[in-house]
Amino acid sequence: MIGVVTGNSQSGFSCIKALIEHGTGGPKILAMLRSTDDTALEKFQAQFPGAGDLLETVGGIDARVLETLIPAFSKCQSLLIVTPLADDRGALTRSMIRAAKASKTVENVVLVSSWTVETKQPTPVEEFGLSEQLGQELFPNHFATLRCGYFMSNILDHVEPIKAVGKIHLPIDAEAKIAFVDPDDIGYTAAYLLKNPSFEEVIKIVNVSGPETFSFNEISKIIGDILGKEVQYVQISLEHAIKFLAEKRGPQLAQFVKEIVPFVNRGMAMQYPDVFKLTGRKSTVCDYLRSRKHLFQ
Repeated sequence: MIGVVTGNSQSGFSCIKALIEHGTGGPKILAMLRSTDDTALEKFQAQFPGAGDLLETVGGIDARVLETLIPAFSKCQSLLIVTPLADDRGALTRSMIRAAKASKTVENVVLVSSWTVETKQPTPVEEFGLSEQLGQELFPNHFATLRCGYFMSNILDHVEPIKAVGKIHLPIDAEAKIAFVDPDDIGYTAAYLLKNPSFEEVIKIVNVSGPETFSFNEISKIIGDILGKEVQYVQISLEHAIKFLAEKRGPQLAQFVKEIVPFVNRGMAMQYPDVFKLTGRKSTVCDYLRSRKHLFQ
């Protein structure tokens, strides 16, 4: 069985979708969610109407409670771990990796990590780098890392200000090039690795990036062209952004942004071939935003 934790994360959901698309000839899939609400679990399962008995959904999986992890992981031979969105996500991820080892059944682990580990800044190392290191130690030759770049879905964080005033506000340099990545590409790449777990024969660190690069000035123009109205990019100061994030989202995220923005401003234009090589996918920003036009209206 292939386990996905958490199943309702962006990349976890896409991984499940990809595994189901691969057909019923492979192992079954266990989607693990934190929710314990039966209705929520049924609604999640209903989003995969063609899955049949290929997909099982289990709730109550909490990375802070080891007792909820090991019984579920013990059903799995391969496991996708998506780094959670939480202030203590580094510790939670490492808890899941240790639980996978303790299950005694999990043989192969794929971890959704971040390109930011390459900055070697303290917060990305704590949140992602130490987890990569632990996984490699506990699952030698059976651990693969997906180092993901700037999500296309992060652009959707600006839907409301675009609706209200036609502007995107960020501390990122207006001309810094970024190879935006579709979260679906992360999930489909993870599915490939989980279905072909001979990690000695594939890339153990997979760099997940989009096939093209854009600056936020260009992103604003693309959105404006799709909507038929002017959309402007406004670069705000890093100090202002950090203060806003600290007040609204907490100090951990503010510190993370403080450490990585200087690196983003130098450009995230690396276009790696890994996704296309493994999946044949080349997801574009324009297609992603066009398919979500309704969200901006």
